[in-house]
Amino acid sequence: MLPTIRVGARLLVEEVSPDAIHAGDIIIYQKIWKIGCVPIFPKRAVTHRVIGIEGPKQERIFLTKGDNQFYIDADRIAQSDVIGRVVLKESRFAALFYVRLANAVIAMRRSAKEMPSFVRAPLKPLVCSFFFILKAVTRIIPR
Repeated sequence: MLPTIRVGARLLVEEVSPDAIHAGDIIIYQKIWKIGCVPIFPKRAVTHRVIGIEGPKQERIFLTKGDNQFYIDADRIAQSDVIGRVVLKESRFAALFYVRLANAVIAMRRSAKEMPSFVRAPLKPLVCSFFFILKAVTRIIPR
């Protein structure tokens, strides 16, 4: 996915329904590497941009392409192989701090039910404002 996403970059990925994925979105999916019909590696995560969608809503097939490739991927990606959509990527200037903070906030939201109310109440405005800022930052990602 160079130049958009460099190798080893940290990504924030959200699980979404297949209906929420559109052409231009960057997705992560599972792929089994094969030579002919013989699998040579277990499932690996691949990050590519969706350039087309085929099939009905129940059985969507995604056509993908890496940003640095001249051709469309030969593999058609079934919706069951999709792990999620890239929401935020680390760049040289937007430090890893934001990705780690987003992961911490998401983990905090998941465990909020276990927190006592006197701890949860002051954190709610902070979490809401953080997600508002995160939504604004994600608009920067090129589609």
